[in-house]
Amino acid sequence: MIDNPNPNNFYNKDDMASRQASITKLKHDLLRKINDLSEKIQNEEPFPHGNITVDNLVEFGDSLDEVLNNWHY
Repeated sequence: MIDNPNPNNFYNKDDMASRQASITKLKHDLLRKINDLSEKIQNEEPFPHGNITVDNLVEFGDSLDEVLNNWHY
């Protein structure tokens, strides 16, 4: 579940509906980016400036670890 807090009733009903719609869009955009990254890695698509290196893959893995650690710890 994704929180859409309204501390001290700061947001009115319309603002809260807009925030909820934003959450849906943010989730969709994030999943689209994850799928795009997965396809690029699986297809070994090079960068515009050159091939992907082992260092790039390690950097990507480290970045994803940071994100996933929010669920693991």
